Order: sequence, then structure tokens, then C-alpha cells
Amino acid sequence: MNKGLVYEGRNKVRVKWGFTLIELLVVISITSFLSSVILSSFNDASAKARDSARTMEIGQYKKAIMLSYNEYGVYPRPAYNITGSYCLGEYPQTKECGINYCCTENTIINNAVKKYLSELPPIKETTIVLLSPFSVLSTRGIQYNCNDVQCSSATIKWGLEKDKTCPEGKVSAGYERVCEFTFR
Repeated sequence: MNKGLVYEGRNKVRVKWGFTLIELLVVISITSFLSSVILSSFNDASAKARDSARTMEIGQYKKAIMLSYNEYGVYPRPAYNITGSYCLGEYPQTKECGINYCCTENTIINNAVKKYLSELPPIKETTIVLLSPFSVLSTRGIQYNCNDVQCSSATIKWGLEKDKTCPEGKVSAGYERVCEFTFR
């Protein structure tokens, strides 16, 4: 910082108070660096919070699916002798979910699950871009599969934004942030 008075021999020369350009640039660069660090950690924390909420929603759906199995002896299915992948939950805007949006809503499955939940947990319209060894995939929401025509076994799949560990499930083959849980 510049000093207020400078002596040159006997004469006093008045200099204005202020910062040099270099000092200002250093302060600005440090401030911008610190703000970028804080914002990136905030984004990470937000993604982890959404993953935690999604894991809690999955737990509610798993309980409802198991209660349905206990009552009927089979897991919820779209119709008799039909297999396939469907959206678990309601998707008001797109009506699509799953890996690369392969699935659509099925009211029969959702109604079977609603019987055991006061209301379906809300599905956030988050899209997770996954880099697989061969392509870029996107996943949204919860994908539900009947594994055979009687639906004596079922699987749910969901994606995580930040976490790479799947609570109470396993990592789906080839996709490090897609979790899978199989009911048997």
C-alpha cells in the first residue's frame, strides 16, 4: 500500500493513499479462487443430499413391493404373463424413466404400490449422465422389471448423482452409478 507522505530531502511530497494494481489483482484472484472452491463443495453437498433422499425413496418403494409380495405371492406386474421394464412412480411431464428412457409409466404397478404407501414418494426429474465403456447413458427415476412372466422375481434400478456405492443393492453391470436391487 502506498504511504501518505514521502520525504525528499527537506520537502514533503504528498502521495495519495491507495492500493497498487498488483495488490488489487492478487486480492481479486484469491477471492475468486476461494469462491470457486466453496461453490464446488456446495454443489457436491447438494448432489449427495439428493442421493440420500433418493435412497430413502427407494427404501419406501422396496417396503411397499415386499408388502405386495407378502399379500399376493407375486411382485406387482403390469398385466398377466407380461414382462418388461416400467417406471416406478409418477412422471407427470415425460412419462418416461430408466436407462436411456427405456420405460414408461404403468398404472397397475403404481396402484399396487400405492396400496401400501399413503402417497407415492415424489420422483425428482433429475438426469444423470453416465459414461459407460462404450457410450454415454442417461437415467431418470426408478426402473422396475418383472424378471419372469409370473413376476416371482423383480428388480429395481436407480441412478446416483455423486455416490458410487449403492446402499442395500449392488452396482448394475457396467454402470458405476446405477444401483440395482433384486427381490427374490
